Amino acid sequence: MTRNLFTLVAVTAATATLLAQGSAGRFQRERSAEVTTPGQQRLDIDVALLDGSQPFTVMSPGERFIAAGGLNDLRLFSANGQEIPYLLVPPSPDVPLLVSGRVLPITATDTPNEKASGFEVDFETLGTIDAIELDRVRAPFLKRFRLEASGDRSRWTELMAEGTAFSLPAEQLAHTRIEFAPGGYRYVRVTWDDTNSARVAAPDVVTARRVTPSSSGPIVRAPITIAQRPSEPGRSRFRLTLPAARLPIVALELTVGGGHLSRDAAVLEASLVGEQAQPQIIGNARLVRVVRDGLNADALRIPIRQPREPQLDLVVDNGDNPALLLEGVTAVFAELPWIYFESAPGPIVARFGDPRLAAPRYDLEAARDTIPTTPARAAWRAEPPRIVAPESEGLPMPDVGSALATEGFEYVREIPAGPAGLITVPLDAAVMAHSGIRSRRFTDLRVIDRSGLQVPYLLEKRDEPLIVETTMERRDLPSTVQAPGGRVTSYAVRVPHQALPNARLVLSTQARVFRRSVTLGRVAPAAERRPARLVAHGNVTWVHADETTAAPTVTFPLPESIEGDLFLIVEEGDNQPLPIDKVTILLPSYAVRLFRRPDLPLRLIYGKDRVPSPRYDLQLLAPQLMGRLAEEVVPGPESRFAESEAGSAIEPVPPVVFWAVLALAVLVLLTMIVKLMRREA
Repeated sequence: MTRNLFTLVAVTAATATLLAQGSAGRFQRERSAEVTTPGQQRLDIDVALLDGSQPFTVMSPGERFIAAGGLNDLRLFSANGQEIPYLLVPPSPDVPLLVSGRVLPITATDTPNEKASGFEVDFETLGTIDAIELDRVRAPFLKRFRLEASGDRSRWTELMAEGTAFSLPAEQLAHTRIEFAPGGYRYVRVTWDDTNSARVAAPDVVTARRVTPSSSGPIVRAPITIAQRPSEPGRSRFRLTLPAARLPIVALELTVGGGHLSRDAAVLEASLVGEQAQPQIIGNARLVRVVRDGLNADALRIPIRQPREPQLDLVVDNGDNPALLLEGVTAVFAELPWIYFESAPGPIVARFGDPRLAAPRYDLEAARDTIPTTPARAAWRAEPPRIVAPESEGLPMPDVGSALATEGFEYVREIPAGPAGLITVPLDAAVMAHSGIRSRRFTDLRVIDRSGLQVPYLLEKRDEPLIVETTMERRDLPSTVQAPGGRVTSYAVRVPHQALPNARLVLSTQARVFRRSVTLGRVAPAAERRPARLVAHGNVTWVHADETTAAPTVTFPLPESIEGDLFLIVEEGDNQPLPIDKVTILLPSYAVRLFRRPDLPLRLIYGKDRVPSPRYDLQLLAPQLMGRLAEEVVPGPESRFAESEAGSAIEPVPPVVFWAVLALAVLVLLTMIVKLMRREA
């Protein structure tokens, strides 16, 4: 009887717990919010809630971008564990309501400074507004301003201490929509700073954006991590790490140092094309800055398609300018819904992070049409979300494949062990030269564990180049080879491998004023009835005539296979030899993406011709690989596979062990000799 009663109590408690958790939620994260005023509440969605919850999809009705269809896995709970019904209130796709105001002259007492001017606007009725439009101010102009608002024209609230507005038609730059926190106002006042610029005439009309159910939803902005990446001359490349994958981001806003600016920029992300990950452009724009009278008119926003990856690449074409001084990047999100619920004062708990959970259905849906425009505001607590369950991976990832016969593979690289997870292994020039020598498609590339089992991988092509530093030395051409032109300087170029696909040789100099003819060629050795000769692979005229700027680099395509010595020949004319400061080789950049089991050392092997391309189930599951942050793991140095196998077959004995065993053997032998001598005695 006692046991049955205990069982009944346990089942009842478990059932209550399941009901409190939304019946079937397996939540991965939870966080707390605070309610201070009883009744109807508004809680805004932030980046911490978007990271780990079911993702939104960006819709584009007209010029707006609205996030829809996400956060189905969100559940709210009171302090005692009771589930709180809620509604997601989406932004209306309707056109926002704009109201026109009457422009009034600003009074002298409002602008005691002689270097200030401005105007006031009367919208005739008190209403909640969150933006004004200054597009009727006569262009061109570029001005600083202070923005204030009032309900009675006697008590003023400062909305913006210092802003910048501009309209420059010649440069196609404009910023005339001034947004601010919503508030109930009838009047606004714009005070121009005329310290460094001429006065502008007041506009004939100013419009304001009313806050209504059809107003724009909240727009979140968040800083993102940037890291500079290797790049070829004339370009700047940056890796952008987002807070999470599949976020409803619609634009990137850049903070750039320096003065005038006019450069093209593109944003790329890895995308699955066939059975390979390749970079795809998801946004581009021209970055422009005009500096006038000490003020900047900036257009540093890049619209992008909603990214699927947690990492993006930003590529900026510098032209003949120095590298871009990128100081920061801010992600701009689509208009988001907000969370409506009713609660007493106190803490509430939000749980989320179940990719399988369907959206809840509450009776509160019947009250959707009566939701107030401005309910009380609940706020998230400052602490980050708590991890309450490990991330579920969905479909299992194959981390091992079939056994591989390793005979015939020439080269091997050690991949160090580490924690379990998704990793990328960059492929260097040695792999480029020795893998797939004939096909150039990495068909012979394999990753194996110590048991010889294959580890499935996905090949990833990167947009950034693989940069290989190289050298060259002064060396005369063979006496039998005739150099082009008259007085020349010849250099022997050291190429690390004879076979490099799609390679380019890049030369740079610190000289400022010069003109040279430069030839790249190889010396073909003498053959029967044919003397040694110079076979040219390219010729350019390298010119620079501006002492104030650095000279451009010069680039030569390298032959697919180099046989014989490679020479660079510079026709100097009657000048001193042109100093060549740096020589680099640019190659296409690749990596392999794979799942690594915990603390499992792996090996990258390659260098076997006529091997068919691998066929892994992993390639069928590639979409699950593409939305995750991967750790980059650099492999060890290249070695011969046969030598590595021979070395691993017979492990060298450590010196300490050797001498210990030898001493023990000597001790045993002496003991036996002593025993034999005693017996004979």
